[in-house]
Amino acid sequence: MAHAKHAFGESRFMSRLDLQKLTLLLALVAGLLTFGNSFFAGYSSQRDQLFEQTLEANRAYARKLADTTDQFFLNSRRELAYAAEVLSTRFADPSARDNETERLKLKSEQFSRAVIVSAAGEIVSASPESTDLVGLKVNSIGATRALKERIPQTSDPYIATDGTYLIAVTHPIFAPDGRYLGFISASLFLRERNALHGLLGVHYYRDGSYLYVVDTQGRLIFHEDGKRVGQNVSSNAVVRQVLSGQEGSQRVINTLGVDMLAGFAPMQSTGWGIIAQRPTAAITAKLEQLARTTLLNAVPFTLISLAVFWWLSILISRPIRALADTAEHWGAPEAASRISMVNSWYFEVSRLKVAMLAGVSLLQQKMGALEAASMTDPLTGLRNRRGLELALKQFDLLDQHYAAVTLDIDHFKQVNDQHGHDVGDAVLRFLAEIMKECSRPTDVLCRMGGEEFLMLLPETDAAGASIAAERLLARLRQTASPTGVPVTASIGIACSDRYASPDATFKAADEALYQAKRAGRDRVVLASN
Repeated sequence: MAHAKHAFGESRFMSRLDLQKLTLLLALVAGLLTFGNSFFAGYSSQRDQLFEQTLEANRAYARKLADTTDQFFLNSRRELAYAAEVLSTRFADPSARDNETERLKLKSEQFSRAVIVSAAGEIVSASPESTDLVGLKVNSIGATRALKERIPQTSDPYIATDGTYLIAVTHPIFAPDGRYLGFISASLFLRERNALHGLLGVHYYRDGSYLYVVDTQGRLIFHEDGKRVGQNVSSNAVVRQVLSGQEGSQRVINTLGVDMLAGFAPMQSTGWGIIAQRPTAAITAKLEQLARTTLLNAVPFTLISLAVFWWLSILISRPIRALADTAEHWGAPEAASRISMVNSWYFEVSRLKVAMLAGVSLLQQKMGALEAASMTDPLTGLRNRRGLELALKQFDLLDQHYAAVTLDIDHFKQVNDQHGHDVGDAVLRFLAEIMKECSRPTDVLCRMGGEEFLMLLPETDAAGASIAAERLLARLRQTASPTGVPVTASIGIACSDRYASPDATFKAADEALYQAKRAGRDRVVLASN
């Protein structure tokens, strides 16, 4: 009965977690998982859609601005080409030179400065005049390149003769006879407001989105933060793509570590790149606000659902609870009648009710079988250590003395090594059968582990135990074992009436057994006491 209570007993925690709570918890978890999955799927879908839309919008916007900026430089070259044509016949006239530089500077209001440089590299006209550049020799990278190549071009950023950081649109001036006279240049000061600010400075969004322009080396030409103009940002993955001539969009971590959705497009006229980007956080912030609103709107429905689940959980758990209460008193005489009274209104409870009624009658039978199995060695059918303890208690209650006969198969390791463990197990079973045949019904036969066995012979002295042991050894010598040949054993004997405790008796028998093995095996040795 104690075993039944142990088998069906519940811990303190589990006793508080009944079917009603489990049903309610299951419904709650299922509801939360379903809602969470739908919520997350919807959130992810909207986020990905907004990301894709933003990336495409930024790409299209970058393409539009690249085309617009290309057109600006195309128009600028046309202005310079017109001025170069005018000066081709009047280059030597200072007033004509000044008129053209002034016209370029004031009429278009697009350029920061306009200059004319002679073929010798001397500035012969400049607007505005306050720059005091006339008469200076140019030695900057852009001017030197313009003098050398003598073609219309837009320079990369460089530092001019007066230390100004700029880009220049230049056009060569040739006389009617083809003689090179110099070039005319219109410049944009990159660290001051210029025509690019008018084209790129006002972005459609006001949420941290902005544009920037890089030259062919990856240096910033235009940026909303003017202090960053001139910085090299070629480590940015988007910048590398646009400078290779690609157009597209990509989510990227910029050089300042900010997560951005960037669209990019190259300029055809200069090889520069325009990047329009929007912070990812600007989109996720709106989605998070929408998520909070959705969660608040779901609260009333969730509360109603919980109330319905709670009511249903009571209906479902009530018959199961009644059966569980009966199971706590499984061995009580009224257990069957209490089970019969349970209202089994759904299929599973009905089946469980029938099974429990059948189980009441089988329980005692099963428990008896389990009790026997717990004391038996499964390989040999002899008693195990637990069975030995029970026998010793019985001897103690009856005040019986006994002879302890310890038995160990000789060279058992060789049996396993030569024939395998299956044959070794068969030899152990063979020895157990011989022991049964050579013993009395009152004798206690045990397997202590491995190839070690123990026999307790009640009311038997040393002489009687020796006779029984010799009879057992003789039988082993005469009978072929599962190996095909007989096996032998060594035996040690000690009598309990000569020792203070069972442990001392068994220890003495073991020592006698070791003496038998040292003396050559296949023999019986009595304990020396």
